[in-house]
Amino acid sequence: MKRVKVVTQNIQIGNVKVVPVFELDASEVIQDIIPDATVERLQSMPWLQPHYVDQHWKLKAHVQSFVLEAGSKNVLVDACIGNGRSRPELVAWSNLQTQYLENLKKAGYKPEDVDLVICTHLHFDHVGWNTTLVDGKWLPTFPNARYIFVKDEYDYWMNNPIGELVDDLNGIAESVRPLAEAGLVDLVSPDAKIIDELSLIPTPGHTPHHVSVLIQSAGQTGVITGDVFHHPCQIAHPEWMSFDSLPETALATRRAFLDRFASSGAVVINPHFAYPAWGIIERVDDNYIFTSAKER
Repeated sequence: MKRVKVVTQNIQIGNVKVVPVFELDASEVIQDIIPDATVERLQSMPWLQPHYVDQHWKLKAHVQSFVLEAGSKNVLVDACIGNGRSRPELVAWSNLQTQYLENLKKAGYKPEDVDLVICTHLHFDHVGWNTTLVDGKWLPTFPNARYIFVKDEYDYWMNNPIGELVDDLNGIAESVRPLAEAGLVDLVSPDAKIIDELSLIPTPGHTPHHVSVLIQSAGQTGVITGDVFHHPCQIAHPEWMSFDSLPETALATRRAFLDRFASSGAVVINPHFAYPAWGIIERVDDNYIFTSAKER
């Protein structure tokens, strides 16, 4: 497999350019949702410093999207949290006023430049910027885009499943239903080919029908994981849960993901990893580590 070229804060995978779009620091929230990630346990993974834990061995994390320039298309993967939304169960992310759209523009894209939006799953922190509140109505943020959801994931959430967070159900009402009502949604299979260099792969567990985005271009491979992992520490400890709907399935998925991509040269890209949010997974004896782009 050909070596992937790292370009400052962007990355090139074959002919596909991957550009991160930052929304906010998620360190405290991620710390809370991975209870097994104690300071003592994290200190056994020195490779986490300096990028993924701070000097006190507390987790570092982000909420971010990625724009993929693939062929003639600009594809946004995962749409973060969004502004002005009530999130009573996760108050830290309630009624935000972030600079996400400004960051998108700084990265070189206007909302109307986005052709496709792919959501790996439909938790509220991955669909938020699908819509924007205008005169009391939730309207598409990316007016020229088609919004791609896995059909089974979409059906699951549209049926208002019992036991899920109110915050996530609110996210469906604000950032998914309005798109369906406007006829902008394309429902696909969990292994769908989206365009020539982009396809989906099933990675269920965090939500029942979660997927990841596979990039294959000019002999190089990358994968945007969604929430298969929330933090690189779970690469070493896939058994550490992080608010997974189906814990046993999530564990099986993480182990299968590691078996498939470790030491393969594939670039692993994650919406919650602190910068640099991409690197490679390496198998060392019977363990796995994550080597960031900075160390390559």
